[in-house]
Amino acid sequence: MRGPGAASDNVQPVATPDLFLHAARSLGVEPGRCAVVEDSAYGVRAARAAGMRAFGYCGGLTPAARLEGPGTVVFDDMRELPALLGMAGG
Repeated sequence: MRGPGAASDNVQPVATPDLFLHAARSLGVEPGRCAVVEDSAYGVRAARAAGMRAFGYCGGLTPAARLEGPGTVVFDDMRELPALLGMAGG
């Protein structure tokens, strides 16, 4: 799938915040109003470096301890994500 934040548009490694900042600019949204869901330690660090809220998904191969850090919410069940993002209906 291609979109404003498609990985194929970026030649920098994922560990840099460039892709996330590019996506925010393309959407006209300030980085501080963005949330990034990542399952890699590099992606979580890049999200934080971009000034975005980082959500580290530890339900895959990356252990929770590698995703933890300042300003990062670590979770292991994707069903929790809407509530974590503050979008739960009810």
